[in-house]
Amino acid sequence: NRQSYGWSRNEGGKLAINRSEQQTIERMKTLREHGLSYEAVGKVLAAEQIFNRNGKPFAAASVRNAVLIKAG
Repeated sequence: NRQSYGWSRNEGGKLAINRSEQQTIERMKTLREHGLSYEAVGKVLAAEQIFNRNGKPFAAASVRNAVLIKAG
């Protein structure tokens, strides 16, 4: 059962904040506030060597989901 980006399960199976992913989400939000599209945010993150959990650049839909989804 995959968790939303920014969240993971701890050893006890409880939902927990993933701090490094939350920092990436904050970076995404900042870039969006500067007017970048979801696609452009993914490109900027890739240029900054920030990738998704699979080690690939963020797709526009993934950026959108990460920015809009709150938990779990």
